[in-house]
Amino acid sequence: MHYLDDVIIWDLDPGAPSAVIQSVVQDALIKAWRCTKGMDLYEPMASTLKTLHQERDTGRTRDLKPGEDSIYDDLHHEGSSVRLRNMDAGKNAEWVDDAPPNYFYGEADAAEVSLLLTVTAS
Repeated sequence: MHYLDDVIIWDLDPGAPSAVIQSVVQDALIKAWRCTKGMDLYEPMASTLKTLHQERDTGRTRDLKPGEDSIYDDLHHEGSSVRLRNMDAGKNAEWVDDAPPNYFYGEADAAEVSLLLTVTAS
């Protein structure tokens, strides 16, 4: 399946911490990639993550060897979860377990895309 979304982002606050623009980019990609849950964020990189291994003691990433778990396997291991950073808190951004309402792609987004594609097609 191919998605035809353009993602355009302007940094309106020059000199702001890079985490702020990263958050804006991630928010746009969450909708563009149709992510419905946190683990979906890794799917666009799955083909690469399945070829890499991260050493537990050093954090070093290298090519996967036979018999090892890939980074993708580690991410999808039972009990794994995605924590999100609440950037609304400014400098004191905190990690949270639950996404705010409408953070992920949902029914309203799907309806909007359907409407836009219908208008564009006519």
